[in-house]
Amino acid sequence: MTYFRLYRAQIFRIQMPLIPDDYPGGETMLRRVLEEARLERTLKTRKYFLVGRQTIGENAVLFKFARTRKVNTVDFDGDNFYKVAHPDHPFIHVLFDLKLQICAIERNSNFASDVDWSAQALAKLLAESHAVKRYDCEVTFDAIRDPTELIEYVRKASQIINVFFDVRRVCIR
Repeated sequence: MTYFRLYRAQIFRIQMPLIPDDYPGGETMLRRVLEEARLERTLKTRKYFLVGRQTIGENAVLFKFARTRKVNTVDFDGDNFYKVAHPDHPFIHVLFDLKLQICAIERNSNFASDVDWSAQALAKLLAESHAVKRYDCEVTFDAIRDPTELIEYVRKASQIINVFFDVRRVCIR
């Protein structure tokens, strides 16, 4: 069975300019970033990249987020054992809903042990795009957690004394 975790994908400007320019907005920025011909990021010995992009309907994009790695196997030549390095490309499926700015990321232990780590690696890769750099934007992925436990807790409470919450920048559309 394949498991996906939902994230809210946000692309927002770090600082708004004094004079308005031609910034297209969050949905259009996501579309531009995902349609870039070559999107890859190289770290020390690994390379991260997007492959197999498909547009589904008007507002969804499905692709594979992959990385390179070397896998060592042991071979035998009759007298001795020796290691042989083979290239390997583990990947995860990612589905973007551009209108809602929601991203579903597959859990795959061959790619990464944690889905949150995969989301942050994808955000760093998308931050390397020309459109994001041109408009001085930031890319973040925030996990969408299941709020049913909180709602039940509030319903059963006899009295609520304090409420705390974090306020973040809004998604620019």
